[in-house]
Amino acid sequence: TRLALNDLPALRHLPKSIGDLRSLETLHMTNCALVEIPKQLWKCTELTSLVVPDHIEALPPGIRALTKLEQLVCHPKALLSVARELPRMKQLAFLALSPRPKTARPIRLPEELGRMPGLTTLILGYSRTLLPDSLDGHPELRVLDVGGADIDTIANYLLRFPKLESVDLEDTKIPKAERALIEHFMTFPPHRRIELIRWEAAREQRAEDAKAKKKKAAPAKKKAAAKKPTKTRARS
Repeated sequence: TRLALNDLPALRHLPKSIGDLRSLETLHMTNCALVEIPKQLWKCTELTSLVVPDHIEALPPGIRALTKLEQLVCHPKALLSVARELPRMKQLAFLALSPRPKTARPIRLPEELGRMPGLTTLILGYSRTLLPDSLDGHPELRVLDVGGADIDTIANYLLRFPKLESVDLEDTKIPKAERALIEHFMTFPPHRRIELIRWEAAREQRAEDAKAKKKKAAPAKKKAAAKKPTKTRARS
């Protein structure tokens, strides 16, 4: 069963009886005036797709009861309100966060995000959020959208995801050279990408070592040149 409550500006409350829709699989709510999400919604345990209005900043506890939920779209603060339950939502593969104004203060996403075992798609475009450390190298992540994020470098971070297939860097401060490098690496399969990363890192380290060695040798050469006696021409 699918229920779409979109473009309903007069809709302010969901009836508590919403929980009686036990066969409900899809519930999308956009452009409506809901003031809260009732906890009875978590009784709809057949839900696989849920879109929460982008102005709702808190969800009631108990969302982990939606064991079949595969897709969730919500405000970043709404996600934070149920952060502790995220690792238990093993079927949740698609997570998208609502966009926020550029003037909004960035929100750091919860560390529990990196402990979501089934997460394959993360859409953060224009949500003004910061990635948690725990997401680094997530073993299942395949799609990452950080469009509009206030970041100026991300290459080393991106290339540590073993299954990453697609990345969106639209409207970021990442330099063109780094974008080109990322696009180049993304053309290779993940396992080959890791080998190339190691090779590139080793090449950069050799260059740094050679530069440091040259810099260290420069004073010694200058000192040796200063000590070298100058030849004087004999007078006739």
